[in-house]
Parts: sequence; C-alpha cells; structure tokens
Amino acid sequence: MIFIKLKAGALQFTMFIIVVIALLLAAFILMVYVHDRFKNDTRLVAEAVLINDNAISQWLSNTKPIIGLGSGLNTEALVKIDSGYWGVYQTVNVTTWIKSKVSRKMALIGSKHQEDQPALFLKDNNKPLVLVGNTIIEGDVQLPNKDVRTGNISGISYYGEQLVHGKIYTIRDFPEVFEPLYNHLDYIKTTISKASNNQYVSLAQSDIVQNSFFEPVNIVYEQGIIDLVDITLTGNIIVYSDTKIMVDASASLKDIILVAPIIDIGNNVKGRFQALASKTILVGNDCVLSYPSALILQPENTPNKQSIDEAEGIMINISESSNITGSVVYLGQEEKDNFKPQIFIDQSATVTGEVYCTGNTDVRGAIYGSTYTHNFIAAQSGSIYQNHLYNAQIIKSKLPTEFSGILFETSNTKVMKWLY
Repeated sequence: MIFIKLKAGALQFTMFIIVVIALLLAAFILMVYVHDRFKNDTRLVAEAVLINDNAISQWLSNTKPIIGLGSGLNTEALVKIDSGYWGVYQTVNVTTWIKSKVSRKMALIGSKHQEDQPALFLKDNNKPLVLVGNTIIEGDVQLPNKDVRTGNISGISYYGEQLVHGKIYTIRDFPEVFEPLYNHLDYIKTTISKASNNQYVSLAQSDIVQNSFFEPVNIVYEQGIIDLVDITLTGNIIVYSDTKIMVDASASLKDIILVAPIIDIGNNVKGRFQALASKTILVGNDCVLSYPSALILQPENTPNKQSIDEAEGIMINISESSNITGSVVYLGQEEKDNFKPQIFIDQSATVTGEVYCTGNTDVRGAIYGSTYTHNFIAAQSGSIYQNHLYNAQIIKSKLPTEFSGILFETSNTKVMKWLY
C-alpha cells in the first residue's frame, strides 16, 4: 500500500475549484430560470397587449357609440372595459389581467370620417345657397332642393367658373350629434362636484402640472378669472372658472379641458386642448391648435336666457391667420330673426376638420373638411346677406384621411389618439 502525502495548499485549491464549479452551476441554473421567467413574463405582457388591442377593436365595431362596463374571461385573462368622456370625445379604457401581469390601454374616440361625407351640409330653410367673390366649394354637397346660385355683394359677383366641384344632392335630415354630448357641460360640472380635495391643484404652487389619464382627474378651479401665463398643463386636467379663462401665448396646454362661460385664447397661442364655453370663445391672431383640439359653445338653457339677437357676443370667433385642427361646434337652439353669426371664421383663418353649427356660420377663411350648418351669413358693407358665402373656401380633399371628429348618432367610431 502506497500513501501519498498532499500538502494543505493542494486541498484548499481543490475545495476552491469545487466551490467555483458550484457557483458557476448555480449561476447557470439561475440564469436559465431568470431567462425562462423573463420569456414567460414577456409572453404574458405581449398577450395582454394583444388582448387589449382586440378588445378595443371589438368595442369600436359597434355601429353606435355606447357607454358601459363589460368583462370577459379569456383562458387565464380577465378583461375589463370602461368607457366615458373626455370633453366632447369618448374614451375607452381596457385593463387586462393575466396571472400577476396587468396591462392597461386607453384611447380617445371620435367618429370615423367617411369618404362619402359631404363637404357641405346645409339645413333646409327655404333659402338657396348663394356664392359670391372667390368662393370655392370642393366635394359633394347636400343642399335644399339642390338650389345653389351666384350672387352680388356691393358690385362683386361670383368669379368661379363652376358653382360646386362635386355632386349636389337633395338634403336629407340634418345630422344630429350624439345626444349625450348635449350634456357635456353638466357631466364636467358633476365630475368637479364629486372630486376629492386631493384632486384640486393650485397654479400658484406649481407652474408645471402633469397628470396621467390612468389617474383621477386634476382640477384647477377659481370663481374669478383664471389667467394662464407661463404655465405648463398636460394630460388629465380640467381648468374651470365660473367667469372667464384667458390663455397667454406663454402657456403650454396639451390634452386638457378648459371650461368657463368665456374663454379668451390670446394671439400666437399654440397647443392642443378642448375649450368648452357657454357664452363666447375668442381665438386671437396666429394661433395654432393642433389635432384633436375642439372649440365647443353651448349656451345655457335657462328660463331667463336671452335670445341670441339680444345677447352680446354669443359666438365662436376665430381671428386672422389662426389654424384649428379638430372640431368647431355650436350647440345652441335655433332662433328666429337671428342675423348674427354663431361661428365666425375670419379671412386667412383655417379650420381643418369639422364645423358643426345649429345657428349661423360666417366663413371668410377656409374649412378643410366638412361643414354642417343651419345657415350661412355674410355681413358686408353694413348689410346682412343670408345663406351667402363670400370669399369662402370649403374643400373636403384637404382633410387628412386619418381625421376623426365629433360623434354623430349614426357614426362609426375610431381611435383619435392613444392616451397616457
């Protein structure tokens, strides 16, 4: 028998090798486990995202906008769908749970703009449409009895060679907006009244406020005038005043809602927001409101309400060289002997999207999209000309195909914007 005597250092080295190998094996096993876990988690998240997309697509397939809450079980996935409003547009919020993974997706929803939608829809008030000056209408139109004529204002006649660059159809029933939109101001007031104290924010304490649409709404409220100067407001925020809101060019407003009787948007303002008023919306010169912005005016329907003819300045006024991409809407009651405009688009001003007016519309600039109005009006040389278009442009072809606007009773819906 032969005995070999090993030095203690060799034994220690052997133990060191064993420990290193054990650690490497443990690390390898851990790496495989983490990789499989990460792969499985990634698969679950991808499945949840796909389920969210499918749920929103199925929700959009409804032929009429709906409000409701639904849930469904898909294997191990629980899906919850909530819908509501953000201003005059709808929202759909889908939450999917797969095991321990949660995925949420929220979209702003508007009406899908159809290819056969008219450039112009004029309500039948037993008056022909009269074109004067350099007026251009491109796209199909729906007119009372297909009646469109040339006219003359202060010696200026119609300069075009063709009255309408498109087909002329006899008018159908005037399109009605989705009924709940008439209650949007009451809905917002209810939202504010139910808000908790921690939802209110003070602009005096912070000049930058950002809030996710997955969180409760933030509210800026004042009984007096709110003057938005050198302020940044982004996301799920409502600014509410019971008198007036003024927006300065130094303000940065994105996806928020302004609510007040009077909203005054100053010169050179750039942003993306909704303005909801009950008396007046003034848009200054050289403003740029990007898609999907909205200007909504709905006079308060009270027993002591003045008629439009008696009231002072109940209108949406878009001044020179301003560009609005979205929806411009007046939702008042039609008044007899009304000779004032409820929507006024000044020369060189442009609206890309939809103009919807249950009163008089005075267009001196351009509308790239669709116009729905009860009447046109042209105030020129001290006189009022009913159902006259003077140097106006209404061109459907310049509306982007991706555009989505306000909800009509019969409209299909589509995603306007993904919320954050």
